[in-house]
Amino acid sequence: MHPRHDPEATKALVNDLYPHVLRMLRTKIGAPDCYDQAQEAVKTFLMKDPAEITTNPRGYLMGIARMRVLKYFSAQKNVTQFDSTQMSVAAVTSMSVRMDRHNQMIAALQSLSLDEQIAIEQHLLEGRTLEETAEVLGVSRATATRRVSDGRRRLARALTADGADIGDAVLSKLRAAYESA
Repeated sequence: MHPRHDPEATKALVNDLYPHVLRMLRTKIGAPDCYDQAQEAVKTFLMKDPAEITTNPRGYLMGIARMRVLKYFSAQKNVTQFDSTQMSVAAVTSMSVRMDRHNQMIAALQSLSLDEQIAIEQHLLEGRTLEETAEVLGVSRATATRRVSDGRRRLARALTADGADIGDAVLSKLRAAYESA
């Protein structure tokens, strides 16, 4: 049964998924707009025909959230056309780089193209499978794999002095920064 037909199931689903959507949006859009975008994503999800929603509601909702990000940045005055495969949100949001390590981690994440950032967040930081990550991005598994790989390589260059692959310690710090964003 689709959650909108069962008020308790709807409440449980929103309580489970909303923090993930908000965290994803907060690392791209920032407050206060991220809250509006998260609510709009959940609202859009709940209004969808149950037949449209795949067996993975989380992936479907995160895909809606991604579309909210694209729409948000495409509507910015200083952006003529936002290409999520090439552009990062750092250039659009003009977030100042702080010396604080937490902010350096988030800035490194934001320096990736939007699709690489979402791929890294979903697969490496949220622990989703490559299939789930592909669903969020609306791409094939092979493309999702490439975006994770490319994003990880770019993160390594941004976070390590020698550009060496990011190890578990760096990934753990990145995960902590992402979860507290």
